[in-house]
Amino acid sequence: MDLSDGGFAWSLSPAPDVTIHYRGLVTHDTWTETAQLHAGEGLEPATVLEMTLRRVG
Repeated sequence: MDLSDGGFAWSLSPAPDVTIHYRGLVTHDTWTETAQLHAGEGLEPATVLEMTLRRVG
C-alpha cells in the first residue's frame, strides 16, 4: 500500500496476468475510491469500482 497526502493506492493479482489497482482519496467528509482491472497485455483497463462515500451527521 502506498500512502500519499490524503490518499492511498494498492494493487493485487488474483490470477496470472491479472492485476487490480485501487486508488482512493479522502477529504474532510468524502472518501472516493476507484478500481481498475488490468487483464492481459495490450488490453485497455476496465473500471470495476467507482465509489463515493460522504459522512452525514
